[in-house]
Amino acid sequence: MDTEALNILVIEEDRKTIELLEGLSKETENYRLNMKYSDGLEDLTDQLNSNQADLLLINPMMNDGKGLNVFEFLRNGRISLPVLTIIHSNDAKDGLETLRLGAQDYIQRKDLNKETLFHSIVSSIERYKYTQPLIETEDKFQKVFFSLNEAILVSSLADGKIISCNPAAQKIFGYAKHEIMGKPVEMLHTDKASFESFHKKTIEILNAKGSYKISHKMRRKDGLIIDTEQRITFLKKSNDSEQLVISIINDITERKQIEQALIKAKENAEKSDELKTEFLAQVSHEIRTPINIITSNANHLREELSNLNISDDFKQSLRAIDKAGKRIIRTIDLILNMSEMLTGSYETQRHTMDLYLDILLDLFLRYRIYANRKNIELNIQKFTDDTEIKGDEYSINQIFLQLIDNAVKYTPEGKVEIRIKRDEFNRLSVEIEDTGIGISEDFMQKIFEPFTQEMHGPRREFEGNGLGLALIKKYCELNNAEIAIESKKSVGTKFTVTFSDQL
Repeated sequence: MDTEALNILVIEEDRKTIELLEGLSKETENYRLNMKYSDGLEDLTDQLNSNQADLLLINPMMNDGKGLNVFEFLRNGRISLPVLTIIHSNDAKDGLETLRLGAQDYIQRKDLNKETLFHSIVSSIERYKYTQPLIETEDKFQKVFFSLNEAILVSSLADGKIISCNPAAQKIFGYAKHEIMGKPVEMLHTDKASFESFHKKTIEILNAKGSYKISHKMRRKDGLIIDTEQRITFLKKSNDSEQLVISIINDITERKQIEQALIKAKENAEKSDELKTEFLAQVSHEIRTPINIITSNANHLREELSNLNISDDFKQSLRAIDKAGKRIIRTIDLILNMSEMLTGSYETQRHTMDLYLDILLDLFLRYRIYANRKNIELNIQKFTDDTEIKGDEYSINQIFLQLIDNAVKYTPEGKVEIRIKRDEFNRLSVEIEDTGIGISEDFMQKIFEPFTQEMHGPRREFEGNGLGLALIKKYCELNNAEIAIESKKSVGTKFTVTFSDQL
């Protein structure tokens, strides 16, 4: 049977030990030793590589103890192979110290013979093969443990004492490592009652689930109370002699403060918006009453003086009062309607209606007179006989009143078309298309926002307050309807309202 070759690099300065090693048989039934000798640690990495060593056999006390430097090479990763030490003293403690530093085994010089040599070499190589992956894994865990920004506390479930903590935990709680290790975790809680409640809940949940997440207030060394978010895991050792609680902790105090500030700001904004809406509604009511009186009296004066020979200027003044009054009342109506929508006080009354007969035809007849005065065409076309829908009649009427009014108002010449039909999904839709001034692409992005107008300032050509389309959007949502817009500047605009509700 072939024997397995083992390459051994021997670093030893004692000639008698080298002679003893040389005198020993280098072969057994299963193994054959290939030994290379060196008397120093210079260029150790190169020596190991050139000899392809399977094991390093070294006298740690050579060169006045400089042989111990080999363990520094092991720790920093410069060498990665099993180490067997030869101890020249008769004190076993020296050998045990090399095990603590990282050696796999040791041989005392006085016990050196063929049997102990082969046994120690083979067992060291086998032990290294099985333990090194665990050591490397533990080393990686330690590096992660100490480099994490999250605080990690490991405590005993039995007595609540802290067994381990990482630098992040020391930073969050303001304690040095020696001040926190071995101390009860209760010291990090706001008070005894809080800890006992937290501890009881932790045990109950961990026994049921094994891990959980919780937000909890804790106390720093300086007495400052902080908000934390914790992920807690229950770790039972295999021998069940000790049960550990691992807590991964984040300080969320700043986040909590930001959240509270945002909630407060939101509440203030909502309160401010509510006050504004209530104010607008109240003021609008207060304005509407005297305006109605003014316009009514203006109309009464015009009727009373119609048979008298009054000047054209006086007649024009009465017409101006009437026109201005109607404009103000229209604005007030829009404000009141928007106020109702924003405060949620508008009460819908849904019922079945004929959209063509009950709403569109009436608006068409009313605005045809206005269109004729402007010398533009106003047409209505019906492409379906099924024009019934279910919805809130007042708000639906307002949708098309505003859209037709805008179409006629913003069309200096040409025509306005009203078309009612069913789409491919049998949904009832209404198109209102004009050849008017059109809308710019930029403004279409915000056309349904309240109080927005494409033209601003006192020199704008058309009257308006920017509430009409915003209110239309709200009314469409109220009636499960979608509104779409297509427009091109100086060409015209088409609004399409599609109702989703089927009878």
